[in-house]
Amino acid sequence: MKKRSYFVFALFFSVLFSAGFICAIPGIPHQFYGSVTVNGEPAPDNNIVRVSVEDDIYMTVTKDGRYGYSPNIFYVEDPEGNREGRTIFFYVGGKQAETRIFENNGYTRLDLSLTTFCGDNYCLGDETCGTCATDCGICTNPPVITIDSPKEITYDTTKINLDVFADQLILLWMYSLDTNNFITFTPNITLTLNNGNYTITILAINKVYQSGNNEVSFTVKVPYCGDLICNGGETCSSCASDCGSCPGSSSGSSSGSSSGSSGGGSSGGGIVKLNTTNSTNNTLTNLNFEEQNNNQDETQNNENQETEEQNKKTSSKITGALVAIGEKITKLKSFIAIVFILVIAAAAIFISAKRVKERKRSKFIG
Repeated sequence: MKKRSYFVFALFFSVLFSAGFICAIPGIPHQFYGSVTVNGEPAPDNNIVRVSVEDDIYMTVTKDGRYGYSPNIFYVEDPEGNREGRTIFFYVGGKQAETRIFENNGYTRLDLSLTTFCGDNYCLGDETCGTCATDCGICTNPPVITIDSPKEITYDTTKINLDVFADQLILLWMYSLDTNNFITFTPNITLTLNNGNYTITILAINKVYQSGNNEVSFTVKVPYCGDLICNGGETCSSCASDCGSCPGSSSGSSSGSSSGSSGGGSSGGGIVKLNTTNSTNNTLTNLNFEEQNNNQDETQNNENQETEEQNKKTSSKITGALVAIGEKITKLKSFIAIVFILVIAAAAIFISAKRVKERKRSKFIG
């Protein structure tokens, strides 16, 4: 009896551990999009669409009477891989509109239609704190937005930090880059941009649905070979178009042969002048020595740069290989956990069947 109890406990904890391990793998988000109508009319821009599942909240806004369309793609995440079959609740302006069941890798059009009137405690449609304080709250000062980054400067990197804050509680943050399409975000994030001139606009909505905005213009200009500016680690050997041609061995041999031929083929007076002018000899010797040192230093720098680039490529390949191996190990662990559960279950069934057979046999003999 004790052995059987131990076996049951071992089976329980093994299944519990394996299930917890498998559930820790993130699931695939469920994407939603569709139209939003209030009292039969397309919802005004910036009505807040809020979605809740368990304890997590996801938000977006309406644009042209719709939500979830590019570039404001909207989806509900599954960070723990355990939301399959869970109920998702959709709200507009705080009023519940629809419910749906979460599906991993789901892609669902869900149109939201609501009715409202001033006094129903829901701030949506054309209602604002100015037209319906009962639902939307008493108007305050619109939020004042401060943009810490980016600044009105030229950046030599494609990674640009977007750091913002406001003087009051903000329900929803959005940004737009040179367009009228606003993308929701949670401060603070990092943007990856190409070379060019940008104007970023920040829009924020406070708890009584008032909005404030601010904008800043900046430039991204990462050095590249061909921009006619010698910078960013460029050299005459790596980018002659920007930095000019390197002083090569041809010019040195040319000057050497020139000097040799003039010295050897000239008259005796020319030789006497060259030998008797010690300062001239010293100057020529020093110039040649400095030129050789410069050439050696430049060659060494080029070799160091090539070595550094090779190290970066090797490091990148190693990192990619490790990531791939990690993914394979994760999948392998999940497979092993499932096989482990099945083996234990099969063993339990086999032992139970064997015990039943032995009991029947004992009764028959008795």
